[in-house]
Amino acid sequence: MYAPEVVAARTTAFEAHYSTTLVEHPAPDVLAWVDRLSDAVDRKGNPLRDLTAEEIAFINNELLLSKISFPYWAERYCTINLQGKDVGPMYPLWESQRLILEKIAELERRTYFDNHPDGILANILKARQLGASTLAEAMGAHRVTTQSNVFGLVAADVPEQSGFTFDMLERVV
Repeated sequence: MYAPEVVAARTTAFEAHYSTTLVEHPAPDVLAWVDRLSDAVDRKGNPLRDLTAEEIAFINNELLLSKISFPYWAERYCTINLQGKDVGPMYPLWESQRLILEKIAELERRTYFDNHPDGILANILKARQLGASTLAEAMGAHRVTTQSNVFGLVAADVPEQSGFTFDMLERVV
């Protein structure tokens, strides 16, 4: 989900099992698709028109790739609060966020290819200065919105901070 080698292995296994090929669409192409599909549903997600076969294939492809790859999802679909006044794309990552993601990918790679059942636990001090809070919120939002039977909890030691952190999560999704 984080390590390119793990994403490649999962993609290959999926494609072999279902005799299909997943296509990684460039981010600008995805934006064009999002615009194209904007008239398909209302603000609450209720359908306004039938989807074409091509649109259904694109949506299914994106749902599957988004499940398999956090970087794919984050670069194309994750929006965050920008400087407290605007909402925009999460990418490009800060250098500190990229380093954190690389470390998590390294840990995932080791556990995945060693068939080790443990998850990944990270303790990042001074997380706000590193953009780690935003990255962690995005990673949590990705898991709870793309994986089955996964629940999440957003909390802090101060009620106001819990509210702020929850607002971050809402902006991501």
